[in-house]
Amino acid sequence: MRYGIFGDVHGHLAAMEQAIALLETEGAEIFLCTGDLIGFLGDSSGCVKLAQKRCTAVVAGNHEHVTTDATPADAMSRVRRAYQKAYASRLSPDQLRWTKNLPLVARCEGFTVTHGSMDHPENFNYVLTPQDVDACFSQMELPLVFIGHTHIPFVFLDTRPVTIKWPDSTPALTLDPACKTIVNVGSVGEPRTKGAPSCCVLYDSDLLRVRFLRFPTPKAASSLPTP
Repeated sequence: MRYGIFGDVHGHLAAMEQAIALLETEGAEIFLCTGDLIGFLGDSSGCVKLAQKRCTAVVAGNHEHVTTDATPADAMSRVRRAYQKAYASRLSPDQLRWTKNLPLVARCEGFTVTHGSMDHPENFNYVLTPQDVDACFSQMELPLVFIGHTHIPFVFLDTRPVTIKWPDSTPALTLDPACKTIVNVGSVGEPRTKGAPSCCVLYDSDLLRVRFLRFPTPKAASSLPTP
């Protein structure tokens, strides 16, 4: 089975549409989202609608949790809280209910999808430092997890020391089923590095092969007005 996996769309509908089209061209049969459909880039409602139509599984990101009041208001800055209220106002009641019911973790064919670390996924911990990586590995029941949250694509392999693979140097990787692996799919809508391309992942579960697919981030249709 070929899975198209993407995340951190942040309301950028044009980028999400382009990612799905690219993945489909490359043979993706099932689409999965690592969370943060909602965001600053103009059309969160459109992104939710497209995910409902095309994605087999979507997990909650921190933006979904805040939008549906799953994250305490005092955990966010005043400005960010105002934006989250604006996000919620742009979703229909049905979309808000759907968003509120998103799981933190989705299990698929021999792998898991979540937004941040597998270590307390409800906290949306980043996976960046060696300590973060070890904590995530320690909570993995399946050998492979796809994550997002940092907006930076990479692969961590549970070797000693840990091996890091970057998509610029290793755009495709055949996995060892005996080695735990963390794959960050990067961001479709908002790459962290200015000028960096959008990124998504094609995973072939028969070949145990991960491919990073990059494309120029299209211009967002609009930005979220100041609430």
